[in-house]
Parts: sequence; structure tokens; C-alpha cells
Amino acid sequence: MPDDPTRELLASLPQVKGLVRKPPSTVAISRSVIAEHAEEAGLELEAISAWIDTRGGRLVKPPPVQAQTLRAGRRMERTMPGDAYYVIPATALEE
Repeated sequence: MPDDPTRELLASLPQVKGLVRKPPSTVAISRSVIAEHAEEAGLELEAISAWIDTRGGRLVKPPPVQAQTLRAGRRMERTMPGDAYYVIPATALEE
């Protein structure tokens, strides 16, 4: 079986922890983490995204996170974008 650098890269990356909506028997990996390591590995993010799509994975863009803070005695609300992540079948990373 030929080596698959995309599969090897994705299998080596840390999975998203915490409250992540994903089906059982899948893994979630942050898009920003993939982008950082793809450049180091000499791969393009678009090619990795296509690899994930062909194996049944998908990109998930969570809704923005709203936070309330107190600053100088007044309450401020701010909205921060949620970090997008890929949901990938675990079997695709084991091939």
C-alpha cells in the first residue's frame, strides 16, 4: 500500500477536546491546526480538504461564542467566532 502523507498528517494531529458535535466513530480536528501543520508538511489545505471530503468527512463551522465581561464597572458583551473543525471518520485515518 502506498504511503499517504495526508492520512499520516491527520492521524498525528491532536483531536478537538470539549463539547464538539460529531457522530460516534469519528474524530474532530481543528481547521487551524491542520492549516499550521499542512504548511510544515508541504501539503495544501485545499488538497487536505478534498481528501477529507472524499472519505466522508466534512467541515463544521460552529456558531459564534458570546461572552460577557465586566470592564470598569460596566458589563460588555462581545462575540468571538467559533473555531471551525473537520469531522473525519476514524476508519479513514486507520487505512
